[in-house]
Amino acid sequence: MVKKPFDQIRGQVRQAVYGGQPQNASSRESLSIAREALSVATQAKDDHLLAQAAHMMANAMNVNELYVEALPYYRQAIEAFEQLGNGKLAARIRLGFITALMMTGQSREALLVGREASLMFTEQLDSASLAKLATNLGNVHKRLDDHERAMRYYSEAVDLFTQIGDERSLAKVYMNLGNTLTFLDRFAESEQMY
Repeated sequence: MVKKPFDQIRGQVRQAVYGGQPQNASSRESLSIAREALSVATQAKDDHLLAQAAHMMANAMNVNELYVEALPYYRQAIEAFEQLGNGKLAARIRLGFITALMMTGQSREALLVGREASLMFTEQLDSASLAKLATNLGNVHKRLDDHERAMRYYSEAVDLFTQIGDERSLAKVYMNLGNTLTFLDRFAESEQMY
């Protein structure tokens, strides 16, 4: 009985949440909706709904730049989905977790989480998630001022996004590559990426 309204709530959060965009009314609304989902799941005492609600809360907080507050929800969602036997979703949740860790200055843990996700995505032959992971790891290394390693991860992401035909993500990675090459004083290559 709770599942149908909960699915509607999850759909509303997905529509409102789009990472990488500035905080806006839609992202703030997503947080309110995610809180409602958490309340419904808690009252239902359903482990699957609680896992989904934790995931919604983590995503909504991440896009609202509430990175510290998002961390426990990411941990809860990952652990819950692993216990429920959904390792594939737990691996994908780690993508957002990496960003939240990076934004809170926990880059070393972000790299460890990235290694775990990489093993899972490789095992699952999930090229799209591997490409997103390479982008995230490039971002972590860029934040650590390790521009050579960031460039290698971004280049890996370019190869993967090209293979799967994701041009929107490819454009974002080219921008990241352009910025990184600038830090390496490789201006002509940087201009090509832009």
